[in-house]
Amino acid sequence: MRSLFDINYNLGVIYVLIITLLSIAGIAGNSAILYVMKKEPQVKGHARLLMSNMALADLCVTGIANPMCIIGKC
Repeated sequence: MRSLFDINYNLGVIYVLIITLLSIAGIAGNSAILYVMKKEPQVKGHARLLMSNMALADLCVTGIANPMCIIGKC
């Protein structure tokens, strides 16, 4: 099977750049959410647990799945 770079090199580079930028933004945003959940005791109960779990799950996606997607395209 041919990779995206074999079909169109410029499109492959653009794809990798977009996924990289989105991964960096996702890691920064979800880390900020986890930081705020740790430092601010105002959010309590189930809302705090839900937001923390969603941010942690999204960190796993942006830290594991997106780099593997980039490697798969190369």
